[in-house]
Amino acid sequence: MYTSTPPDSRVTASKTDLPATELARADHQQTSFTNSEVSSQNADDPSTLLTEGMHAKVQDNNPEWTVWRLPFGDSDITSPSAQARISNGICDSDALPLAERDLSSNLMLLFPLLLSGRLSPQSATATEQMYGLLAMAGTSACLENAEAMLGQERMLEFFDTLFKMLLVIASELGLRSNIFHTASERHPFQNSPISYTPERLRLLVDALIVRRTQDLRKSMSAPEHSQSTADTAASTSSLVAIPAEVSESGNVHGSTIATEYTSDGVATTSSVMLASTSTSFIAQDAVWLGGKHDGYALTSLMKYQEYRYTEDQLNEFERSPCREYAALFQSAMIFGLLEAVTEQKIPESRLLRHTSSGDILVTTDNLPSILGEWQDRIEALKAADPNAHREWFERTYVVLLDASNVLQREVVYPGTSPLHFAGLHPDDVAKILYMIAAIGEALQLASAHFGLQLPPPAKPIDWVTIIIPVDNLRNNMATDGWCPFTIRSMLGSGSICVLSYASTRKPFVRDSVGGGSHASCTWTKCIANTIDTENYSNRHVVDTCNCSYSRPPLDTIVHTYASGQTPVITIGDGDSSDEALSIICTSATVTHYVAVSHVWADGLGSTTEEGIPMCQLRRLTTLTSQLVPGGAFWIDALCIPRDKDTRKRAIALMAQIYGEADVVLVIDSGIRSCSVSAALEDKLLRVLSSGWMQRLWTLQEGMLARKLVFEFADGLVTMQDLLPHTEVRGVTLNLLRASLSRMMETLLRRRDELVDSLIGLHKFRLDEVARLLFARTTSKPEDETLAIASLLDVDPAELVSLPPNKRMMMLLLKIRNLPPNIIMTGGPRLDEPGFRWAPQSLLSAGWDDATHDNDAICTPEGLLATYHCLVFPTTTFRDHEAWYLRKGSDDHCYAMESMNRPQMALMEGGITSEYTCNALLLQSNRSQIVQSAIAVFLDKQELNETNGNSRLKCAYVQLVLVSFRAKEEVERARTLGRNIVDIEATGRLEFCLV
Repeated sequence: MYTSTPPDSRVTASKTDLPATELARADHQQTSFTNSEVSSQNADDPSTLLTEGMHAKVQDNNPEWTVWRLPFGDSDITSPSAQARISNGICDSDALPLAERDLSSNLMLLFPLLLSGRLSPQSATATEQMYGLLAMAGTSACLENAEAMLGQERMLEFFDTLFKMLLVIASELGLRSNIFHTASERHPFQNSPISYTPERLRLLVDALIVRRTQDLRKSMSAPEHSQSTADTAASTSSLVAIPAEVSESGNVHGSTIATEYTSDGVATTSSVMLASTSTSFIAQDAVWLGGKHDGYALTSLMKYQEYRYTEDQLNEFERSPCREYAALFQSAMIFGLLEAVTEQKIPESRLLRHTSSGDILVTTDNLPSILGEWQDRIEALKAADPNAHREWFERTYVVLLDASNVLQREVVYPGTSPLHFAGLHPDDVAKILYMIAAIGEALQLASAHFGLQLPPPAKPIDWVTIIIPVDNLRNNMATDGWCPFTIRSMLGSGSICVLSYASTRKPFVRDSVGGGSHASCTWTKCIANTIDTENYSNRHVVDTCNCSYSRPPLDTIVHTYASGQTPVITIGDGDSSDEALSIICTSATVTHYVAVSHVWADGLGSTTEEGIPMCQLRRLTTLTSQLVPGGAFWIDALCIPRDKDTRKRAIALMAQIYGEADVVLVIDSGIRSCSVSAALEDKLLRVLSSGWMQRLWTLQEGMLARKLVFEFADGLVTMQDLLPHTEVRGVTLNLLRASLSRMMETLLRRRDELVDSLIGLHKFRLDEVARLLFARTTSKPEDETLAIASLLDVDPAELVSLPPNKRMMMLLLKIRNLPPNIIMTGGPRLDEPGFRWAPQSLLSAGWDDATHDNDAICTPEGLLATYHCLVFPTTTFRDHEAWYLRKGSDDHCYAMESMNRPQMALMEGGITSEYTCNALLLQSNRSQIVQSAIAVFLDKQELNETNGNSRLKCAYVQLVLVSFRAKEEVERARTLGRNIVDIEATGRLEFCLV
């Protein structure tokens, strides 16, 4: 595999001062980007267009060419390496236009263009590797000779891999897959996976050149972009010839692709902010207790204290804890942890700072630079000694695991913690503990630079779960006005850094139609964002406005849905500002449109019959006109009537409506309270803490979008411009941006999943969707399955006519293959025969992060799955009691308790005061601190008769927690009169759970 770095073309291209140069001209045969012989007369059919929502226009067959400069790493274009690149086709301008260039040359033109833009880290890495591989091979080993060089089988495998990589990149850039389909194929995503053919590969390469050239011209025309790239342009650069008409008209290969209009009016200033060198926030500063660090040799984390104090002194600290002992603990868990992982000395001066009042604080401001130095040494060791490189990775995990165990003991048993005896304010203790956890989280993220995977059953440490019991920070945020439900959603993000950063920012409090305060909100529900449909009223753009309402023609809306199409609306101005606006309703099949995604709490909810205020209609048209010609849009408030039959048809089409829109526009007052020019971290936080991110329906609306755009206070910003498109190392060193971006990227996953399905990869799993539903709510619980069905490749039309209490059962039957740990989720269960194991709702069901195969099968008779089973005498348990399960022949002993415990207070419902069972089902029998299990009741006579040859039917009873315990501990519990049950049998069996 290629390991050296190809020409450094990732910096953005800058336009040269050289005059436009006329290069080779050729007569091009006009052909469309289709897989069949579709002539240019079909170019105005939307189904044959490549770029997003474009009407094609045939251009002159003899394009003019402009010379562009792509800065490379060489300081002199006459250097041997630069000349080699030119001779290898990287800058082969005399073979243009594209129709006359071979595939190899076009790829060598495409790769610098791709790397000069913003790609996901995975796509950027893959592109670099493929670029370097082809650059090293040169023209003598061009792709046209691949069969002779590799043989047919390996050649096809190589081209298939290349095609899939470019297909994913095309999706990232927003290209449509229907370049591979004829005009008659209206829904290409519903067809078979797109496989490699030579013609498709050539079409895809040429289309990507067109799109990247368009993007470069647009980005360079922005003043702020020109300013940000001016300093990066090299004084001597390699020359790459790009057809000027490609970027304006999309004319290449004689085919026709129109200029993309969606960037007009969409803010692009985030590129400037991404280039800034702002300090990476990791944790709030904490008081430094004065521990002894400098002046001692480098040592392991577990020996840190022994290097500074004698055994007698440490024993005395244990007997009589004091502030000095707390200082030692803090120093060990900050400096000791960092030194043990990075394996280099870190002086106090790098993490301590003095305040004007004379206090000393410990800060993480310099931690990114420490992590960067560590990653440099990781890279050097990888090249010098791969075995030592792997051993360092393994040592890193062991150190982090040790640190997490120490921290967990401090959190779970605060009364014995050294910090408890230091006389500190509880908030100071919380800041110290949060900083330790955040440093652990940062080290874990930066360790991804090793490029290695943990061997099973090891998995990344969940630092958030460890720190959850320390509630000072969360309580202070709630006092400052943050919604408890929003705080909980941040905990679900898996990042301490995000929660800590949010605690330093004031929350946005919506002046909603239901009231703006979060005082009544709970950890499980945001009351402020939940509307009362019976007393709902619309808001005007300004409170003093009292304009009249406008509504579309109801009969046209109903007729459009009845014909299986989607209605979209445009408006025509009335004769005066006081006159109702004229609303024109057309079909989405004949026009480009924007789908509006919003929350009703902002006052935009309504029905077709009622309409919305004219001022809101004008505002919506102003926004959508910036995104599509004519400004046509779909919004539920105008396009879904009250009529039940039509409403059901509309709901069944929701996924199609948002998935086929040219743009999905997100309107939320919380996001709109933030400026486009705000720091990237603040914009990301405002989106992630918005009401829009907490509602059920908006999940699919965002994930199905081809292009997602957010309305900020002074402009529109695309989803891609909110993500930090820097090199992988830069992302991992900025923990806050990496964590915020990871949360945002979940909205891109469905688009990626569509591409994955085209190239034959996996689809969304139920547990993946359920985790994305964490901390989302709805005012209509009966809509849950309808809102997620499309994400799971189930047609909502099959559910919408069912009674609400039957929909979850039907959804599970349609999915059929489920993860077996579905029975371990929390919350109430269905009360249906054969489905009492199934959750009523996936909202806040509490799915774990473990990866499971979808090997459980949902049938009308029950769930067919395999579990580890513990069988014991029939026993009645009570919630407040702890029980021990003991097996006399070995050391397999367990403690069992009800899920209705204080630490599980976030989980609601489905818990009885007592329950009777005679077996437990566990996902695995591996030693774990704690795991979920299911109490069941089975027929022991049937158990004895099965002998493992048939499925054993058992009845779901209760969700419980079990943990492994040492045999000696259970014996001590027995002498103290604790409840102990003897295990009669264990084993892994096949069950039918009812």
